[in-house]
Amino acid sequence: MIKIIIAAAETISSKRFHMVLGMVLAMAVGSMVLDIQDVYSKVLDKDHSKDHCCSSSLLKQKLLSTKPKLM
Repeated sequence: MIKIIIAAAETISSKRFHMVLGMVLAMAVGSMVLDIQDVYSKVLDKDHSKDHCCSSSLLKQKLLSTKPKLM
């Protein structure tokens, strides 16, 4: 993965590369946060997991709504 990024950096202009890299990192971090929240909500008991499930779905909606803006 890192070799691909380095190869892309050599071929693409730096401004465009930073934009693409930022987008990829934002998506990776977003998916990590969602995975952590899903695991967290499964660990907790049912009364608490409802709140976390709702916040997780809200976060998913926020991420999906910001995706087109990043591209």
